[in-house]
Amino acid sequence: MASGAARDARHHFGSQRLWARNPGVDNSGLSGFFQFGINDSDTMPVNKYVGVGLTGFGLVPGRPKDSVGGGVAVSWLNQNLGFRSDEVMLAAYYQMHVIGDIYFQATVTYIPNPGQSRSFAPATAISTHVTILF
Repeated sequence: MASGAARDARHHFGSQRLWARNPGVDNSGLSGFFQFGINDSDTMPVNKYVGVGLTGFGLVPGRPKDSVGGGVAVSWLNQNLGFRSDEVMLAAYYQMHVIGDIYFQATVTYIPNPGQSRSFAPATAISTHVTILF
């Protein structure tokens, strides 16, 4: 085994439909998810991670293929590498169906305590993506 490699790592993910607005008619509704990961690596930046979030499908009138969601994630960072003890990320997005299999998404992410250093101020990022399904 390479030096610093994780000797034990576990990753879990789950999602569940929480509410169906029009059962049997369309896909509109609300889903939730969780993620969890842990490792004992000496060199990976994150040793533990947990995230939760919600996604709404087809909730905007006249926009059945759009989705909107948000989530929060907490990472406990590797103290051997000089990081803060943890980092929190909050994100929200809106994904708009453009035409055919093309979608446009805007995401806002806020990190109140960037993990690399205590001297870093809170950070906000706005990103956009175009997704083409094929």
